Amino acid sequence: MAVGLALALAWAAAAQPPSSDPAGPLLRLHAGLLAQAATGWPPERAAVARLVADSFDLAFIARAVLGARAASASEAQQQRLAAVLGRRMMRELMRRKPAGEDDLKILGVRAIDGEWLVASSVVTPRGEAAVLHWRVRALPQGLRIVDAMRDGASAVITMRQDVAEALRRQTLDEVIDAIERRDTESAP
Repeated sequence: MAVGLALALAWAAAAQPPSSDPAGPLLRLHAGLLAQAATGWPPERAAVARLVADSFDLAFIARAVLGARAASASEAQQQRLAAVLGRRMMRELMRRKPAGEDDLKILGVRAIDGEWLVASSVVTPRGEAAVLHWRVRALPQGLRIVDAMRDGASAVITMRQDVAEALRRQTLDEVIDAIERRDTESAP
């Protein structure tokens, strides 16, 4: 749940940045959401799915959530978890129509161990301001978001802890099923 909530807060400035800008994934995401909002809300699910795929490294996030368990998870299980996480992000992003360019401000960018930490001020789905930090990494297809942190808590680490706890009682497929069910039940 923390992953979806944190990632749902991705409202950035509307300009299309160059692909080398570590804030680029946030800026592209917000520009895409603003474009969708201009044609009506809620947006087409397929359009939001493309925005999520272009902004986040879902495969990396799924492996990070699995932690050490990723080595024993099948490719199909990893892909399924990535798809579930992507749908969760889509649903969270669709919870609130972006109001405008001021919904998010980039506060700063810092390079850390070959990745970047992008600090931002965002307007949450409840209309409150929050500071989020985004971990961004380079892929062959461009820069992608791999984690979001709020109040020092990593969305990926929080979900990894939740999944690890669930794996003590269930198989990985059962855990993914449970995440899917929970997300379907809480869908707006």
